Amino acid sequence: MIKFKFLILILFLHCHTYRYYFHNSKPLVENNTNLANTQQKKVGLVGFYKYIYLPSTRYYEFDLDFLRVFYKYNPLAFKADLIRDKTQVIHTYEPYLAKESEKKKVRFGNDYKEFTEQGFDEGVTEKKIAFFAMEYLADTNRNAQTEFSNMIKVKSKDAKFIKRDIDYYVVGIFNPSSPESTNLGILAKTISSLLSIPTFLTIPFLDRESMYSRFLIYDNKLNLKKEFRYEDSYWSMNAWWIKHLGNKKNIVNADITELDIPSYPPQFYLDKEVEIFSKDLEDFLHAEK
Repeated sequence: MIKFKFLILILFLHCHTYRYYFHNSKPLVENNTNLANTQQKKVGLVGFYKYIYLPSTRYYEFDLDFLRVFYKYNPLAFKADLIRDKTQVIHTYEPYLAKESEKKKVRFGNDYKEFTEQGFDEGVTEKKIAFFAMEYLADTNRNAQTEFSNMIKVKSKDAKFIKRDIDYYVVGIFNPSSPESTNLGILAKTISSLLSIPTFLTIPFLDRESMYSRFLIYDNKLNLKKEFRYEDSYWSMNAWWIKHLGNKKNIVNADITELDIPSYPPQFYLDKEVEIFSKDLEDFLHAEK
């Protein structure tokens, strides 16, 4: 009997689960705006990354001088663990920005790195650079600093902004980095787990997750011109057999293994947010003279 219980425990601990999201994605109505004025604007895209979970010892690298320059302006904007020694060994899995961005799906603009560098812009103060960077760094994660490696240079503990032929910088931030349940989701998860756990997640447990994203538009002197924020929530279910369902955009890995690294938010949500924002960006650019 003891051996049987031990076997059951081992099977439960190795029960690999997946999460399926229920949603109705309908294409947005195309904007009929005259694009002549819109297409004349040069838009540099920054961010637009989802998260992946990796061992913190693999990608735990950042420039301490870079962070300290901005830390002096607003230390409360940073998570405490951003200023740890980069040689410190931490054996945990943590969310990092994925290597591939969603920038190519934005209807207007290009990755800011595709625009030619034109030296340092002395008209952009270090304080503006700091608050621009902190809006992104404080709302993402430690390896987000790499996104600024071709935009901000720190020399002798002073920050300089690299000038490019760009009219607007658009920063895209997807959140959260891991599932966050609404109050209704917590209730549903608690009740459904009473059936799910005894069946080793053959009967799925339900949840309702909250997701939100921010898109910030700056002019080329790093003055914030506009911020768009979208919030939504979705029902989800967790079970081991979900990976066999058809629509892969609706499915994410719910566990962490060396062979199957989870990412978040789900792809359907990223596609939806980029599509919605592209329309709002189009309206913004058309209104700007």
